[in-house]
Amino acid sequence: MRNEVQALISAGAFPAESEAPAAVVQRHEELLLAINRPLTDQEAYGLTKLFGPDSYFGLAWSLLHLLETAPGWPLKEAIAQAHPLWADELRGRCERAGIW
Repeated sequence: MRNEVQALISAGAFPAESEAPAAVVQRHEELLLAINRPLTDQEAYGLTKLFGPDSYFGLAWSLLHLLETAPGWPLKEAIAQAHPLWADELRGRCERAGIW
């Protein structure tokens, strides 16, 4: 797993927008933007744990699009571990694309 992916995972799951200090949001954004595409399947698996209860100022959508670059996507076990809101969104996107 690349260092930049590990750094984002180590920064922890995305909190709710209403509970996120600006410095935490900025750090998550910097770490997310530092990751080059595509992800490996292992990286995607680790990153799905970061989803929180909302869109986290759009960063959750950026994470979602990054996950979709993994060669084995959709990774059903990874999706199952995501926050329920985002697990539903990820599954729905895969179903609509005919890859679920």
